[in-house]
Amino acid sequence: MKLRGEIVEEEEDYEIKSDDEDKGKCGICSEEAKEPMITKCNHIFCEKCIVQSLRKTMRCPVCKEETSGILNNGQYFIDQWHKKKAKKKTEKKEEKFTPTTGWLIP
Repeated sequence: MKLRGEIVEEEEDYEIKSDDEDKGKCGICSEEAKEPMITKCNHIFCEKCIVQSLRKTMRCPVCKEETSGILNNGQYFIDQWHKKKAKKKTEKKEEKFTPTTGWLIP
């Protein structure tokens, strides 16, 4: 169990749940998350939006899971997602060359 304010050491502990086009967007206002926070159920929100929501209920606004008010800074996870996305693009470009046929034309 993570305590409020405890830093997550392993990136696997928190993996943002959303479609690629929604990564980094607040689950409440649907805008790019400002001062992003991530819940223990792995949903991301603007700090202002989630704090306001948790004043009413300690449940995640997206999946309704009990959060116990536990939040972590989500910027690290957004940055990691961007790095993974860039790496996948690079790997995909490298896959376009095949030894038998040469370069594939996009």
